[in-house]
Amino acid sequence: MLPTPDTSHIPTSLVYDPVEDSYLLLDTFSLDTERAFLQSHFFPSPSPSSAQTPVPAPAALVLELGSGSGVVSAFLAANAQHIFGGPVLCACTDLNPHACRATSQTVTKELARKRGEDPSAATGLFLGVSNADLEGPWHRGIVDVLVFNPPYVPTPDLPSKPDKLSGTGHGSTAAPPSFEEEEYFLGLAYAGATRGWR
Repeated sequence: MLPTPDTSHIPTSLVYDPVEDSYLLLDTFSLDTERAFLQSHFFPSPSPSSAQTPVPAPAALVLELGSGSGVVSAFLAANAQHIFGGPVLCACTDLNPHACRATSQTVTKELARKRGEDPSAATGLFLGVSNADLEGPWHRGIVDVLVFNPPYVPTPDLPSKPDKLSGTGHGSTAAPPSFEEEEYFLGLAYAGATRGWR
């Protein structure tokens, strides 16, 4: 069983804590059938009858939309060899700037843990996280694996953005987040409007 990345550093008043649905994604990527598919697609084994030296496959680009805590991307990047059969490039987006910071911390910590455990392991390269709505900053057709665990809880409306967002800046001078800001960002993680995510 592959270890679950540590998310104890996440401010749970601002970033949705990973629960069963996140762990189901980790379990799915760990399944033998899923791993076999991904490995055959991205890092196929050379044919035994081939006399030529195989050309290394380019690293797959994995993009997670709405990364939240970063637990899924951290898991995929740290276990790239086991899941994909080789290294991958990992990138994320999230509309919540607090989730962007949490994702970056989670992935960085997990990659450091994995490399400390096995320096020769082929892990993913974390490209970073964009503060963006869905795939906005990415060109169409360049992503190899798209991971998305959308907000799916039916709610009367989508969360309303507060007039002013405090505490979203970088550095120690940022004001602490207001209750409205906390409510807004947590709402983005689960509220899917009347038909679930749309």
